[in-house]
Amino acid sequence: MPVDNVSSALLYQSTIGYSVGVQDQIVKIDQQLSSGAKSQDFKGLNGQVDAYVSMQNDLTAAATYTTVNSQVSARLNTTSQALGQMITIAGNAKNLMLQARNTSTSASLAFDQQMMGYFQQIAGQFNGVDGNGNSLFGGTQTDRPPIDPTVYPSNTVTGTPDANYYKGNSGTITATIADNQNITTNVPGNDQGFQQIFAAFDMAKKAFDSGDNTMMGNAEAMMQSGVARITTVQTTIDANAAQVQQEQSISDAHTTYLKGLNINGADIVALSTQLATYQGILQASFQAFASLQKLGLSQYLA
Repeated sequence: MPVDNVSSALLYQSTIGYSVGVQDQIVKIDQQLSSGAKSQDFKGLNGQVDAYVSMQNDLTAAATYTTVNSQVSARLNTTSQALGQMITIAGNAKNLMLQARNTSTSASLAFDQQMMGYFQQIAGQFNGVDGNGNSLFGGTQTDRPPIDPTVYPSNTVTGTPDANYYKGNSGTITATIADNQNITTNVPGNDQGFQQIFAAFDMAKKAFDSGDNTMMGNAEAMMQSGVARITTVQTTIDANAAQVQQEQSISDAHTTYLKGLNINGADIVALSTQLATYQGILQASFQAFASLQKLGLSQYLA
């Protein structure tokens, strides 16, 4: 309805003030609609600051775990593959020892050369590295190969396993894959199983060179013990890898849940309705303001 008489400037001033306030609300709604966020700062979160900060901290931690777990998983899988290869090669060496005990065929075996070849194959796996170039079996000395593939194993006392072959240390490497969840990610190369395998290589060569079938049988048994031990180690590595995958799945589910909460998310439907309402109010205010501007001085003083 048009305004044709005003006794004071109060209506004019209040109309201006109200329209400015409505414009501010429209600007805020536009910002929320365009960004999808309820607020650009903590002030607009209406008492939900602690929840928002906690959620952001959880999301940051989850992202960190995802990065760590990806690297740990890759390292464990590479380690397991290397162990599997070494188990297979050691089994081939054991079969060669069995053949060497057969006096009718032993002379044609080229035993020493074949055993050196098997040793170098195992050494190649033993000197393996992860995706970051860190040694898999050197303990915490991850910047160097833990064995020299050109030097055939030789024990201080034949038949007694030792770590003469080893250039690493006994250190273990751990990783935190979730809150309060730590796992070991490496196998030091002086593990008992490795010592037994390399002791078997040494004993088998000496047995063949001296024609000692009893010693060759002992070497074969020693190799079998080493393979059994490394198989157990591989099982542990595989279990650790499975644990990493499990923890990562839990973390992924938690991340999805947190993102679904969307504490700072804007309600697009409600905001669109609210925007239409404010736009209608602002249009009415502008119409009233236009009517007021048409009044003469005598009408303001009336």
